[in-house]
Amino acid sequence: MNVIICTDSQIMRSRLITILSELSHIHVVAVTKTLEEAEMEIRKTNTQVVITAFHNIQKTVFKKLDDIKKNNSGLVVIVLTNNTTDQYLLKWKKAGADYVFDQAMHFTKLIDFLAGFVYKNFLEFLRSNYPNEKKLG
Repeated sequence: MNVIICTDSQIMRSRLITILSELSHIHVVAVTKTLEEAEMEIRKTNTQVVITAFHNIQKTVFKKLDDIKKNNSGLVVIVLTNNTTDQYLLKWKKAGADYVFDQAMHFTKLIDFLAGFVYKNFLEFLRSNYPNEKKLG
């Protein structure tokens, strides 16, 4: 599974790269500082997941995420945030985030989700490669 990390935090970038590099079948294909850069990388790669984490959130971030999601409907967007008020959770969801996790409290949920996503994709791959066999009798 190809993943893009998009964050304005060097610490978060390092942490995500370290953790994701330990997970089999997950490939970090790009690391960007802005959603504009992420959008360019999405066009160049077969990306399934974008993980974003921004400390300096501007209104344009929500608009750009909405644009990216509209142009890449199958893309899974995960937001890590330190502001989990209902107001921001609603903004992220409206902008196209599939999952919003508290970056301090729910970091392990991100790992659990990615592992489950890889497993689900693997099962779908197996099913598509083994067509229904004809029953004898």
